[in-house]
Amino acid sequence: DQAPDTPAEQLGYLNYSLAAYDKPAWAFDLLEAYLGKDTFDHSMRSFYEQWQFKHPRPADLQKQFEQTSGRSLDWFFSGLIGSNAKLDYALQRIECMDATCSVSLRNRGAVASPVLLETRDQSGSVLHHQWIEGFAGDTTVIVPAGPIGLAVLDPDHLTPDLYRHNNQRKADGFLPRLEPLHLKFMVGFPSSSQTNLYFSPLAAWNDYDKVQMGLALYNYFFLEKPFEWALAPMISTKTGELTGAGHARFHWYPQAPGLQRWTLQLGIRSFHDDYNDLFDFSTRYYRLSPSLRLDLATPATSAFRHFLQWRTLFIGEEEGQVGIDGFSGLEWQRRIIHELSYAGWAARVVNPFGYRIALEQQSYTSAFGTEEDYLRLSLEGRSAYTYAAGRNLSFRFFGGFFLRNTRREGGAIFPGAFNLTAQGYRDYDDYRYDGAYFARNADDGFGSQQIEIRDGGFKNAFSDAFRLTSGNSNNLLLAINVEADLPFRLPWDLPLRPYLDLAYADDATPAGADKSFSDQIWWSGGLSLDFEEIGLGLFAPLFHSKNIRELYDQDGRNGLLSRLTFRFDLSRLDLLQDEEDRQRWW
Repeated sequence: DQAPDTPAEQLGYLNYSLAAYDKPAWAFDLLEAYLGKDTFDHSMRSFYEQWQFKHPRPADLQKQFEQTSGRSLDWFFSGLIGSNAKLDYALQRIECMDATCSVSLRNRGAVASPVLLETRDQSGSVLHHQWIEGFAGDTTVIVPAGPIGLAVLDPDHLTPDLYRHNNQRKADGFLPRLEPLHLKFMVGFPSSSQTNLYFSPLAAWNDYDKVQMGLALYNYFFLEKPFEWALAPMISTKTGELTGAGHARFHWYPQAPGLQRWTLQLGIRSFHDDYNDLFDFSTRYYRLSPSLRLDLATPATSAFRHFLQWRTLFIGEEEGQVGIDGFSGLEWQRRIIHELSYAGWAARVVNPFGYRIALEQQSYTSAFGTEEDYLRLSLEGRSAYTYAAGRNLSFRFFGGFFLRNTRREGGAIFPGAFNLTAQGYRDYDDYRYDGAYFARNADDGFGSQQIEIRDGGFKNAFSDAFRLTSGNSNNLLLAINVEADLPFRLPWDLPLRPYLDLAYADDATPAGADKSFSDQIWWSGGLSLDFEEIGLGLFAPLFHSKNIRELYDQDGRNGLLSRLTFRFDLSRLDLLQDEEDRQRWW
């Protein structure tokens, strides 16, 4: 947001229209309503007569209006025109006596603009209205008594009030601040006279819950609100149990240097993630994820954005208890992951770039009953060289190192390890449950070929038996991924691109002691058909390093169809997803 009185060369792309044209027009409409049409017109005519064919400044216009009206207009010229300070009035309470009522108001903003106050009866008919002079802090206004049912600030929306939900209040009754509740199907825009609750039928599918049917409920759509929530409960047609996801978040917009927004969020999700055919039982997981995100300020003309975020993941996973007597029940295994991250990106058309630095810590109990922990540092960077209009040579870099890992030299790969590929396997690939998979723990078939671009960024997939031998590392992983737009246009603008993935995965296990440097180099290349706007990608790995070829042979993936992989990033389609997904850093 920028002030209307900003030099043109400093205005951002949208603000060249909004700040330079729309906001001044809105502000002058307010000034005309406050002064009255006759006074406003007289001021404008006098200003033109005095300054025609000259070069007036904003101060000259202010002087003319103040001279004609006899009022101080600093709130207008210094507040609404000369700054981007916010205007936010709130109606606190109404107390009526025999002949009068007192209406308490509060100025929560930084502009002391005049504002119109109106009282109405139960039917909505206007009983009284008057202009309230601008004030700071709190004030009380005395109005005539009567059958007052409602008081409203700025009923005609003349002021650029930041939060209109606190601009009206009932004189009495339950929840006097709450506007009438209106149910809206799927979409709508906020209203200061009603509380919108949006709803939509919901259907989902995964291999362990099968079809899930439910209802999405949410209080926002497109336009951001200070408090937002969404709830999507569903019933699994396979298990008959409740599944779904939801989140709630608060936004604050502090008037502080270097800080644009605070967001405090709580997210929750729970689905089934595996099925045991032999003993006929399903397991599920839940994830509770509180987070705090600080969006850092940048110049309005800059395409660069960045934020700092802390999140804690409380994860619970059901595990089947199977012994010599067969299946004895399910037990919950719980763990906590802490992550501090900083991300920055410039989503520009030419030569875009982005990066993310993350520090992650987890303490856990190993399969051997020992208490273990790690602290891992990772850096992911993406950039693109625009070699022609709409044609990019894209690069992705990843570096990950364990600052501490009690199982760095253990005999197996342990939770938190870096991975070349990002399948959905429990405890290993997607141990944070950041992704959404059709068949998270599938060994074969369609579901086993789903990946995400994470860590090493490789486009290969392997069966569960090879998940710990496919370029995983308890110590260090370095990777680069290259992808190129073709220099010519394909039919229907198909986004077909050749790609190459290259990585060094340090094997610090005892079994890796005799491995040479070249043994720990992995590479794979092929073709991708990636529709990034909708989060859908199809990958055909065509040529590989020796270690990947050997894994394919052992896994029985000898043909191209068995080696194809795909990604389906639901966060690109979901308008109500978690904040950490909605505000992508790339």
